Amino acid sequence: MGHKNKGVFMSEYEIVSNSSVIATDARIQAFWDAQSEWSQATFGLDTERDHVGALKHLAKEAVEAQVRPADHIELADCLFLTFDAARRAGLTLAKLIETAEQKLVINKARKWNKPTSDEPVEHVRDEEVKIRSCNRHSNCETADALAKTKGAFAASHCHDDSCEDCFGC
Repeated sequence: MGHKNKGVFMSEYEIVSNSSVIATDARIQAFWDAQSEWSQATFGLDTERDHVGALKHLAKEAVEAQVRPADHIELADCLFLTFDAARRAGLTLAKLIETAEQKLVINKARKWNKPTSDEPVEHVRDEEVKIRSCNRHSNCETADALAKTKGAFAASHCHDDSCEDCFGC
């Protein structure tokens, strides 16, 4: 039986059968769809609510999962709320997974502090990445947020229409 890889992310894993990957993908998509249908019927349509409420609820559920680590239901609640927040922010399942794969590449490239306890471990922040963005965008806050998702911790605006150092416009 031959081994098959699925994309760059899956190249690290041995996949015994491509049909098992397809079945898993279909199962996850079916779960995403069923959870979305239930959530929107119960808590309001995505067009009526945004992602903030789900993220606030996620923070509460994360605390419950910390207090009761053997209760896997609490972790499932965290997954539900992550899916809700992503969907209400406009992501599809495919886009969420793609974004997670991109973030994994970023995390693997970072230097990390050594864990000394069960407290969170932060990546080493040798030097903040500074990004300049021009005034060709209509919303500075949105451009800054985009720059930060690309690795910038600070963004400054040159407000020059001919700027070639623009990031995120």
